[in-house]
Amino acid sequence: MQSIGNGNLNEILESKTVTKPTVYSSREDKETYIIDKYSKRIHLKKLKPSNLTIQNRISDAIVQNDIPELLTLIYHCAPDALNKGLNVPIDDRTPLHIAATLGNVSAVQLLIWAQANVNMCDQNNKAPIWYAKSANHMNCVRLLDAACDEIR
Repeated sequence: MQSIGNGNLNEILESKTVTKPTVYSSREDKETYIIDKYSKRIHLKKLKPSNLTIQNRISDAIVQNDIPELLTLIYHCAPDALNKGLNVPIDDRTPLHIAATLGNVSAVQLLIWAQANVNMCDQNNKAPIWYAKSANHMNCVRLLDAACDEIR
């Protein structure tokens, strides 16, 4: 997951941080900061204004391979948003379907970690792994297969 990097992740999770605890800060201050950062997400980077739905913004980030933007969007969206189809009347593909189709390994991994449903099927009754296999994106296939195994 070098495409994310600790620096990029901290830039997203600590965007609104005034001051971080230091080595000399109390244990309580450090614990409070960690809870605020990871659980409450009060320092989270704001989303850029857009007229698009969160699902379409996630899809755009996947297509553009904009991993920092994808991660920011994932942190801001409700978990069920990852499992909603993008063009419901047309094909009902989720962001995970798009990432698997394109072979975007980083996006597939992030979506799995964010609890995207690896078994969700589109209008053609195809799960994301089918698209990854069809396009011979074997790294994506392995990630999706491992995620399916964890569910079974």
